[in-house]
Amino acid sequence: MKKIIIAAVIIFFIFVGIVGSMDEDPADKKRQVTKKPKVTVTVRPTVKPTKKQTKKPTVKPTAKQTIKKPKIQKNVLIDTLQKRPVINGMGDKVLGKYGYIKLIKSNFKLLCTDKVLIDFVDFISKQNLLYVIIDFDDGTGLHGIDMIWSYCEIGKDSHDVFEGGPYLGDIRIYTDSKKVDRSHAGF
Repeated sequence: MKKIIIAAVIIFFIFVGIVGSMDEDPADKKRQVTKKPKVTVTVRPTVKPTKKQTKKPTVKPTAKQTIKKPKIQKNVLIDTLQKRPVINGMGDKVLGKYGYIKLIKSNFKLLCTDKVLIDFVDFISKQNLLYVIIDFDDGTGLHGIDMIWSYCEIGKDSHDVFEGGPYLGDIRIYTDSKKVDRSHAGF
């Protein structure tokens, strides 16, 4: 673009010089002091230069590559849920799976709003779990799967499977009316 502008300016000066020399008398040229006049030329392009748009190559995933979908919402309970086996008393057969979450009680109170709890209960109802333990790491936690979550002591059975113990209170989660009753929680 700069080369075109420079070429246009040079052609302009050559043209002005040829036309100007045709009007002058050669005798007058000798009398005049030969001084080049200062000429300022401003050239503005009429069309803004555009950048060429480059297409990004599309990469198709191979069998080894998988495209991860972004998570729509963050839910501390869903994000930290672990599925663990429930073993029978003899220790030779897996009966199903339970969910386990380790979350400090103060973080539970801070992060687990009514919406988080309702979304969590909706999520785990589709996971085919026998029950879920939310371990507060102080010997207590929540034990449940559906509407009523018992606040209780948390222990382990002989096969290292977490289970609920003595009852200390409860939290009631109503997914149909989108309400949570924490009045009987005990913490």
